[in-house]
Amino acid sequence: TVSPDVANRLSLNVMMQDNSVAVISHTSPLAKKELLSIDDVSASTKTIYGVAPIDYFGKDASSYVLYNDNNLAIHQQLASEDNTICFTSEIMYQKFFPKEQFTARPFEYPTLPYYHMLLRRKDSQHAVYQLLERIITKELTKRT
Repeated sequence: TVSPDVANRLSLNVMMQDNSVAVISHTSPLAKKELLSIDDVSASTKTIYGVAPIDYFGKDASSYVLYNDNNLAIHQQLASEDNTICFTSEIMYQKFFPKEQFTARPFEYPTLPYYHMLLRRKDSQHAVYQLLERIITKELTKRT
């Protein structure tokens, strides 16, 4: 929560909307499915990469996952096991998980969209910040 005074000094730019995906190994039996069921998810080891561990209902999901940190190498190692699902956003999957090793699937659990955004102070309208904002937006929206 941000105080109204601080909020009035911030500029917000929503760059893109994103969705949740379940990243799994190509060798996992789940890779053959188009949609992962709640039973599939329940029976699997779970990690969460790059997003807050809060579910659709506002509940903290940390207690349901094996690993919830931003160490990409650990998530990739765990997700390479056939019984592990890594929950992340579509853009994180596109940018950080090699497609020859991993695939992403939707899953039967309600999720809210993610919004990738830039926050900056309104008094920092320098051309360098505007250029940096354009570069970040271009990189995030570029599909790999």
